[in-house]
Amino acid sequence: MPTTLDVFSRTREFDRWAYGKDHVDGAEAMMLERFLDPNLSVLEGGTGAGRLVRFLKARGFRTLAGFDFVPALIDVCRQRDVNGEIDFRVLEATRLDFADGEFDQAVYLQNILCGVDGDAARRQALRELRRVPKPGGVALISLLGFEHRTRSL
Repeated sequence: MPTTLDVFSRTREFDRWAYGKDHVDGAEAMMLERFLDPNLSVLEGGTGAGRLVRFLKARGFRTLAGFDFVPALIDVCRQRDVNGEIDFRVLEATRLDFADGEFDQAVYLQNILCGVDGDAARRQALRELRRVPKPGGVALISLLGFEHRTRSL
């Protein structure tokens, strides 16, 4: 069975996340605009090509960061963020190098948690997600069934 890194860096999944859909759909936009405050910092986990944080930037959010474990996707992010205003990093969701409570808000939509291999690692990724927002911060989370997706590559 392929690893998550194999799937997202060595298959057509890379092109899909790097160069495919670049718009934010209605449900995503509603969640981001309704539940996030543009005056507060935001971390996006599993940023892919950075479409969500770039959407937030276009709507006046100022302090933004995104991470992904696929270096080539972070390269795409940095190319698209021509002014270098978003802090993009290559990181594993299980080992974030951000300080405790560094962000006010976190966005983990559709991809990151289900892409972590193994139950223990998923639990560690959730601990990291809980650690980096400030107490009382906002976290938007949605999940896809990764195991199901890998059966139909």
